[in-house]
Amino acid sequence: MSKVTIRAKLDFIIEMIGDIESYQQELVTIEMMMSKTMCFNAVLMNILQIGETLSKLDKELLEKYDLTQEAKGAASVRNFIAHDYGAVNKATIEAIVRIYLPSLKEKIVSMLKESSL
Repeated sequence: MSKVTIRAKLDFIIEMIGDIESYQQELVTIEMMMSKTMCFNAVLMNILQIGETLSKLDKELLEKYDLTQEAKGAASVRNFIAHDYGAVNKATIEAIVRIYLPSLKEKIVSMLKESSL
């Protein structure tokens, strides 16, 4: 069993989302970020890490903070990236970056503020 604390796992997810946000800021738009191969590959690795880390959180914690669907979706995307890297759809990844990551970040930040994890 991992000795990494829940807080450290959540901080790591926030860091991974922050990295993706910094790639976007550096390249001005999400479209530009997705068009640069090195950057796109980095985004995929960050998303893979987010999915892996969410999958290591207790189910009870995910339920308590309404993160169950996010964790399931992130694990599915993580598995797809890890096992079929060449077939990853850029439009799907762009939607994840635009829609799902900001929502996930907001939930985790709120979770960290209101709990003593």
